[in-house]
Amino acid sequence: MTKPLLVVAAFASTLSLSAFAAAPSSPSEYRGYSACLASVPKQFETLTPTRDYYLSRTAEGRTYYINARHWHDGEWVSVGLRCDTTVSGREVLSSTVTANRFAIADRRSVQVASQ
Repeated sequence: MTKPLLVVAAFASTLSLSAFAAAPSSPSEYRGYSACLASVPKQFETLTPTRDYYLSRTAEGRTYYINARHWHDGEWVSVGLRCDTTVSGREVLSSTVTANRFAIADRRSVQVASQ
């Protein structure tokens, strides 16, 4: 069974419930989380992530969905960072910052990872 992962402001993706982390970060998850934040382009150097994030795990790697704030044109704006890493979290495969935030459609059945 899959549940949609919705980004407020019209982005949607379907992820398997079994792919979500349900506990505090493991060392490799934290390594991937840190690598994702380090991969953010210089123009987002004021990026301030929230403590919790969404994590999708597959045999090929991990996808992080991190909500954050960013100082832009004299005000704080909400952004989302989507980042793909290897399973070990040592290598960032792709990283994208969007003007959207990530949210789970049904929070009763999904927990998030946290720092």
